[in-house]
Amino acid sequence: MDLTSGTSTEIPVGANPGEVVVSSDGRTAYAANQGSDTVSVIDVATAKVTSTVAVGDVPAGLALTPDGRTLWVADYSDDAVQPIDLATNTPGAKIPVGDGPENMAITPDGTTLYVANIHDSTVSPVDIATGRADTPIAVGPNPFNVVAAPDGRTVYVSNSGGSTVTPIDTTTNDTRPTFLVTGQAYGLAVSPDGRTLWVSASNGDTITPLDTVTGAPGTPVTVGRSAFDVTLDWNGTTAYVTTADAGTLIPVTTATEKVGTPLKTGAYPLAATVTGVPIN
Repeated sequence: MDLTSGTSTEIPVGANPGEVVVSSDGRTAYAANQGSDTVSVIDVATAKVTSTVAVGDVPAGLALTPDGRTLWVADYSDDAVQPIDLATNTPGAKIPVGDGPENMAITPDGTTLYVANIHDSTVSPVDIATGRADTPIAVGPNPFNVVAAPDGRTVYVSNSGGSTVTPIDTTTNDTRPTFLVTGQAYGLAVSPDGRTLWVSASNGDTITPLDTVTGAPGTPVTVGRSAFDVTLDWNGTTAYVTTADAGTLIPVTTATEKVGTPLKTGAYPLAATVTGVPIN
């Protein structure tokens, strides 16, 4: 979707795409196709799939290493994660984690992958260098999304079985006091300065800004029904929210919390990401 003009192009991928991430140079996107057990590699400039990689059972989450060389995939029904070598698009061996891995985040230093396990209410830290999962971290009910703070000291976990977000100290893997939001905590996006965490409510119609220092929630911003995911542009000035029931992407100016004109998407948008640099 061109965010300036609002025009969009539908790109055929695999069945039931549920997550999408984009490379740091903005040139390649990756879609997790939960219904066909594949990942689609997409050239952003041409809006075409250039490769399809077979992975494990029900790929639910994706995370790119900071160097852009490896894409990690959460295989929901295999209770495992696995890497894809992006130089060759070759999937690696599966690493067992918790029950029902969903979404993931990698620390900015590229050392640790944090995996939300929705069925056993834990987060698995995976050492990327050794390929080993560490002791699971108990969080809130049904963790779904994970994001890492820009300084790498904290990861935040949305607990979709309630209205809470759990911060995890990445140095010790201890949890910090839980944040309370409005509605079912689902999508997460953290501002470039790390001071604000935006939380979308998939069973509601709002996104809530959270002060990450005090843990205090701001006033919820009404965007539309089934606000599944929220993502920020490169400098954090605009949040974009997928409203699944309406089939729209809603822009919100973060400084004023003003809601912009809805942008039409395909049916039932679940996830969104924004390229970091202009595509020529």
